[in-house]
Amino acid sequence: MNLKNRIAVITGAQSGIGLATAFLFATEGAETILVDIRDAGREIEKIQQKGGSAHFCHADHRSAGQGKRIGACLGHGGKRRRLLLPRRRHDR
Repeated sequence: MNLKNRIAVITGAQSGIGLATAFLFATEGAETILVDIRDAGREIEKIQQKGGSAHFCHADHRSAGQGKRIGACLGHGGKRRRLLLPRRRHDR
C-alpha cells in the first residue's frame, strides 16, 4: 500500500485500532492527523521517530461542530485526502 502524498485523518487515534492504523498509514507514507479527545503526544513522537509524519488534533468527532475543528487541523491544500473514522463499541 503506497499512501505517499495522502493525508489520513484518523479518529480515536490515541489508542487501539486508531493508533495501530495511524502507525500503519504513517509507515506507508501518509501524513497522519491523529484526532482524539486525549493527548497523543507520545504517540506522535513514536511515529516521527520511525520516520513517519504525524500531527495531533484535539477534537471529538462525535460532537456537533467538531468537524470544523478537524477541518482546520488539516490546513493543507492540493492533496488528496483519505478519511478513516473507526467505530468504537460505544458508537453502536
